[in-house]
Amino acid sequence: MPVHSFHTAKFLVMLIAIIIIIIIICCGMFLRLQSMVLCVSSDEALVLLNSASRSAGSLLSESHPLLGELADARARAHAARGDWRRAATQLKLSTVATEVQYGGRSLELGRQLFKLAQLHFNGGQPADALAVIPRAQSLLLLHCGPHCPEMHELQAMEECLTGQRGRPTLL
Repeated sequence: MPVHSFHTAKFLVMLIAIIIIIIIICCGMFLRLQSMVLCVSSDEALVLLNSASRSAGSLLSESHPLLGELADARARAHAARGDWRRAATQLKLSTVATEVQYGGRSLELGRQLFKLAQLHFNGGQPADALAVIPRAQSLLLLHCGPHCPEMHELQAMEECLTGQRGRPTLL
């Protein structure tokens, strides 16, 4: 083996080890960050979460589970402030990571889509809620059956948004 190939291989192994160490550190920071977020206001939490997301985003792909968890946490912080539209935007990012991690027919994705439908509904975005509801229903029906509470809530949202049951439509 030529000397330069040996040094190149050694460099690549060291680079991969450094990247793994950075990811482990980011994961540890995320766990600490999650516990800190519970103790501060939603505004302070968003500052911390946005900073962590920028740091992790410079190293990880957008579908990495850690970025999905950070987006989910940002969605919760926005929802706590009553900012449903921003919460929905963040949850969409989390949904991408969930789909990559668990698959397009997973229960985890169904639950994320259920939360996304709730955020769109609460945020006064009926078209967006109605676009998400069928897929959430399909996945929850597959994994939980027709009688789970989430299915009933999705049905009630859909009925409200489409004007069924004599309710006024929000469209």
